[in-house]
Order: sequence, then structure tokens, then C-alpha cells
Amino acid sequence: MPASAADTTTLTSVLQEEIAAALGVPHAALQEPDTRTLRERGLTSLQAIRVQYRVEERSGVQLGLADLLDASDLPALAQRLAGAPTPALPLQE
Repeated sequence: MPASAADTTTLTSVLQEEIAAALGVPHAALQEPDTRTLRERGLTSLQAIRVQYRVEERSGVQLGLADLLDASDLPALAQRLAGAPTPALPLQE
């Protein structure tokens, strides 16, 4: 099922807020176009783990560390995550 614009907008906002808090920069700094990945902007793997946890806690969306660290376009990342299917749980016998 495709993500609604509201879902994507909300997820983009959550990503921007959590990443800005981790980097110690204003939220608006992540709204400006930038071709550098978050890793290139200074996001460490430890910070990424914290962001990953907070994004999942706030939105229920699972975020891969590589996806986060290599992202440069947060709205595109949010669109991909919002449209991603939820992983199936393994069957228990």
C-alpha cells in the first residue's frame, strides 16, 4: 500500500528532528538541500543508533543504520520507509 503524503511528511519531520538533535544543529539546517550523506555531515554510528531507536519509538518504522548513514535526501528516505512493507515475523512452531 503506498504511503500517504501525510505519513511521509510526518516521518520526514521525525527524521529531521531526531537527526538535528543528534547532530546538535537547528532543525532548519536539515530542511535545506544538501548532497552530502548524513555520515559526511558528521553523524556517527553511535548517534545513528540513537536516531534509529527514537525514530522507531516515535513512528513505529524500522530504519536500517546503513540507510540512515548513507541518506542525503530525508524526504526520499521517508517516502521509501513509509512505503516499505513491515517485515514478517518468523513462524513459531
